[in-house]
Amino acid sequence: MKVSTKGRYALRIMIDLAEHNTGGYIRLKDISKRQGITLKYMEQIMPILTKSGYVKSFRGNNGGYMLAKRPEEYTAGEILRAAEGSLAPVGCIEDEPNACGHYEQCRTVKFWEGLWDVIIEYTDRFTLADLMKKCVEEGSRIITLDCITQEDLDLIADAVITSGLKVIAVDPGVFTATLSRKLITPNKKKQKTKILAVVGSVNANTTAQMEELWLSQRTHNEFVHTRELLEGEKRRELEIRRVVNSILGECDRNNISTVTGDGIYPENRIDFTPYMERYQCSLDEVTEMINSGFAEITYRIFKAEDTFKGLYTSGGDITVAVCKKFDTAGLSLLDEVLPLAAYGQFLKGEFEGVHIITKGGSQGNKDAINKCITYLKEKLYI
Repeated sequence: MKVSTKGRYALRIMIDLAEHNTGGYIRLKDISKRQGITLKYMEQIMPILTKSGYVKSFRGNNGGYMLAKRPEEYTAGEILRAAEGSLAPVGCIEDEPNACGHYEQCRTVKFWEGLWDVIIEYTDRFTLADLMKKCVEEGSRIITLDCITQEDLDLIADAVITSGLKVIAVDPGVFTATLSRKLITPNKKKQKTKILAVVGSVNANTTAQMEELWLSQRTHNEFVHTRELLEGEKRRELEIRRVVNSILGECDRNNISTVTGDGIYPENRIDFTPYMERYQCSLDEVTEMINSGFAEITYRIFKAEDTFKGLYTSGGDITVAVCKKFDTAGLSLLDEVLPLAAYGQFLKGEFEGVHIITKGGSQGNKDAINKCITYLKEKLYI
């Protein structure tokens, strides 16, 4: 077996993304420069890694690529298999069951199958985190990291903790404080907690704010196909289940999950007139169908996964619908995070004590939602 250039380069690219992970997307040309791999060749490899779910991509001025999971969740073997197609030493043993007409009489097939088992066992033994630690073992002792936001500090601190390496933080104090917050938490806060952001606003400002959040922090987002919430009970239920299952399926890999109405992009916005005529109801009643759909999604996620302890809602109607579904008596308002962005906790109901920040969809600068999520992370010791 000979690993091709494609496989070797795929492994190098993934290690580069892991070593330079600051929570934002990394430009392809920066990886190309560091690794000495031509952009043209990398453009053949990245779609493979993206399709396999190993990296996330984002187009635009601040676009690029980032790991879809933590480094320790990848093995060298799965990356090589994605790039190579197979690591089998001979082609006749790839099928399961073996379709070769000479399989029963073949004197060498057991040898090739044994060799393949060894290859799989060895390549799957090493994670990306292991390969990064090897760099330290080979003599690297100083890691210099630059950042400008609290989100960057959180991501760097998480990487340090995950690595398990002994470190001395040399900084003006803000990184040490972030690292301490994550390592030294009150006993009652030791449970792993997660944050759900539910955004139904279609304001253009919300679009910019959500894109800033997705660029700045590691999240899993699922778009709600809003129109489906209006297309009868069967399609509505299928859409609610789809979104809930997507969030629950990925929440173990991400501390922050976002449920976003697809109406943040103009091409997905709905003309409500046909639905008002179909259901013989008012505009408010049609929008209530959408709001209650978002509330149902939120409720099912919190009901199924009790590690969700923080909630961000954007759009006043969404907040009201969520409170109604949660059967809460109200919110205990504790702080103003930003103008018209309030922090508090649920009073009474099934989810009493859950931390919440609610903000008007049109309010705040580009980084407003990002700041709100960071505030919740600090409150929840994430």
